[in-house]
Amino acid sequence: MSIAYVKVKRTINVGASPGEKFLARIVREQPVELDLIAEQIAGASTMSKADVMGVLQQLQVQMSYHLLRGATVKLGLLGTFSPSLRAKAVETVDEVTVNSIRGLYIIFRPSTWLDREVKNVGYRLVDPTIEGLQVDAAAASLYGEDGEPDSTNVTEQIVTASSRSKKSKTDSKTSQADK
Repeated sequence: MSIAYVKVKRTINVGASPGEKFLARIVREQPVELDLIAEQIAGASTMSKADVMGVLQQLQVQMSYHLLRGATVKLGLLGTFSPSLRAKAVETVDEVTVNSIRGLYIIFRPSTWLDREVKNVGYRLVDPTIEGLQVDAAAASLYGEDGEPDSTNVTEQIVTASSRSKKSKTDSKTSQADK
């Protein structure tokens, strides 16, 4: 499994060296709707799509109920959803009232398993001619005349990303062993 990205040129206005810079930008696929997930689960189980859809709809209802009453909801390998407040800081304890609460928001924390999977994901360079992305000639030169990524550059970039990931794990293990 890998994440698609393109190289884009951006003007950076903050930091130690502002100016024109290049960076990787994710290419998001179409959103996956609940209906498709239900279909996939039904295909991998003995349940019908309608049964799965009913369960998933109730999951949404029950999660909302628990989150809106202030409970944390743990969803196994997916992770944990927790409600939290945005609140105005005030000078005294008496000033903390319902009026100092600006709103509720939900925090998602991936499980240890999902976090590990995210850290180990691969990356693949894709065609920069995607509508809405701004890529200059230098970045576009990584692609062949047919608009497809030059396979040498793509392979090199995937290997480099993989090597960085392995090196950071090795460095992390080394630093833990030194403690």
